[in-house]
This record gives sequence, structure tokens and C-alpha cells, in this order.
Amino acid sequence: MPNLLKVGLITLVIVILGLVCVIGLAVGWVAWRQHKFASLEDSHNLGVQAGQMAQTYLKDRPRGALVIGIHQRGKDWVGGFGTTGGTPGAAPDGDSVFEIGSITKVFTGVVLARLVHDKVVALDDPISKHLPELAADGREKITLRQLATHTSGLPRLTGDFWQIATNRANPYAQYSAEQMYADVATVKLRRPPGTAYEYSNYGAALLGNLLANASGETYGELLERIVMRPLAMSDTAPTITPAMQARLVPGHSIRGETTPGWDFAGFAPAGALRSTANDMLRFIRFSLSPDETDLGRAVTLSTEVHSRISGEEVGLGWHRRKTVEELEFWWHNGGTGGYASFMAIDRKHQTGVIVIANSGDAMAGKFDVDRIGVDLMLKAARISLE
Repeated sequence: MPNLLKVGLITLVIVILGLVCVIGLAVGWVAWRQHKFASLEDSHNLGVQAGQMAQTYLKDRPRGALVIGIHQRGKDWVGGFGTTGGTPGAAPDGDSVFEIGSITKVFTGVVLARLVHDKVVALDDPISKHLPELAADGREKITLRQLATHTSGLPRLTGDFWQIATNRANPYAQYSAEQMYADVATVKLRRPPGTAYEYSNYGAALLGNLLANASGETYGELLERIVMRPLAMSDTAPTITPAMQARLVPGHSIRGETTPGWDFAGFAPAGALRSTANDMLRFIRFSLSPDETDLGRAVTLSTEVHSRISGEEVGLGWHRRKTVEELEFWWHNGGTGGYASFMAIDRKHQTGVIVIANSGDAMAGKFDVDRIGVDLMLKAARISLE
């Protein structure tokens, strides 16, 4: 017995020492990151550094195209890198069109906020108010706020999605809004509404379709009226126009193969938007200092924290990130079969970035575009464009 006790005490000491080491390493890492950030000197070359990041990203992507847009305290900078695949050697620019995927959810959140201000809907409307035929089994209590903050309990995709989406190269094209409504009654909740954060494309898409029904407009018409027209974002739309098509940069798989574009049908509010760096900078500029217009009030409401469940701070469509360097910014990323994107705004430092690429990184679980975006947000707080 004494030997067992001795072994137990030794084991306990080893565990405690291990925990102390882990905590010490974590504290040291945080301190190192904070010191590194605080010691950054303004080299007045943020654009040059952005270009270096772009070239590193494109090194293993010979058919790749990347556009970076930066807004910093009243100044804009846009850099295009790689090739559009058209004229030999032609690089993309601020007017080149890319799919921006799930950044669309930010715009769906702004539409929700505007319709709340207009009293068309309320954030805590249960979905049963807009789908009255739902059975009373718990799902009828899901609210619009929960759909916007990924706390509804709905799965990322419905159980029958891959039976309907038989074209893996363009998976969302066959899934209609009508199918989405039909599935609400039968989709299996992963957990009770309002108890956990779990990212849901289905929930975001359902939200946008419910907003369209409540307003009597299509989702595209809502976007155009509420956001795109006031900000003169003529190159941002869920359905690509002929003028945008002429400037579309073809998407590519992570292996460099040309991929078809994605059509979203009923899932449009979750990921259908195509846009340009110049258009996204218009939205970023406005979102950094929203005014007292209808759109300004909607953006302000969308960038308030509406859920802190599971440690995730989420607005309406947006996510809020706090870094160890004590920066705080609102952000979202996007990924489709042939494109990757990242957008963020930091109101304290009046900076924002948009990074868009024609590589299907998300399909391979790669987040290089996100890393570029986060790194630029950190640098933009300390290093000026010129």
C-alpha cells in the first residue's frame, strides 16, 4: 500500500508539473506575440508586405489569381497578383469578379437587421410565425436571431442534401427553396435551439428565404434595395450579370484544375454572391463608420454581439474575433469549389481587408487566405500603407 501511495503521489506531481509547463508555455507564447506586435515599427509599406504574402500564396498555384484590398484610415489600396487566365500575363485587379461564398451571410445579416428596423420581422420571431404548419416538437421555437448566429440546432446541411445534390461539381444548384421549407419539418436537430453554436449553411439559407417571403421580395431584390444600390455596388449579386461574367476569374481546384461556378438556388442567402475587391471595399468603408441612414442602422445592429454561446461571439452574419495582441475585429470568410475569400473590419483602428482568390482551398481544408487576411489586419493596426 505505501508503494502504491508513493506511485500515486509521484504521478500527481508529474501531472501538476506538466500542467505548469503547459500553462507557462501558453503564457510565454501570448507574451511573445504581444511583444512582437507592440514592437512593430511603421515601415510605411503595408502594400509591399501584402504583395509578398500574395506571392508566397501563389508560389504553389501557377494558375492562381489573388486580389487584396485594404482600407486604412481613409485610404484604399488594391493589389492584383497571378493570372486571370485570359490575356497571357494579365493579372486580376479591383474589378475582377470572384465568388465570395459564405461572406454572403454577412449581407443576409444586414438584410435581417434592416427588416427588423422596418418592423417587417423581429429578431426573436419564431420560425413558426413564418412557417405556421410546423409541428410543435421544439423546432418551431427556433428564432431568426438563432438562424443568424448559428445557434438554431440545425445541421450544416440537411440529411437528404447529398441525395438531391447529385452534381458534386455544382452541389447547391438542384436544392430549391421549396425543398428547404419541406425539410424544416423533418431535419434532425443536432441539439436544442439556443444551447450551442454550430455553423449551419442550411440555417443561414433558411433565414434569407424567410426574409424574402416576409418582405414579398426575392432575396436578390432585397440585397439590391437594401445594400447594393445605396453603396453603388454594381458588381455584387447572387446571379452573375453579363458585365460581371466578362470579368469573372475562372475558379480552380486546389490541384489547379478549372472548376465550374457554383449556383445556389435555395441556398443563395448562404453563399451565392459574386463580387470584386472594389465593391467589397465600398462595403468595408461604410461598415467601419456606419451613419444614421437606414442602411447604417442595419449595419450597426448586425455588428452587435447577439450570441456568446460556446465561446463564439456572433453578430447577425458576422463573427467577432479577439486576438492575443488585443485586437478586435468583425470578420467572415468564404469558400466554394474554386474560390476562397476573407473579409474583416476593425473599427478602433479604422482598417479593413478583403482577400479573394480563385483556388478551392476550403475543399481541401486549407485556410491560407484567412491567414493572409488576419495577418494583414494585425499589420494594418501598426503599419501604414505609405
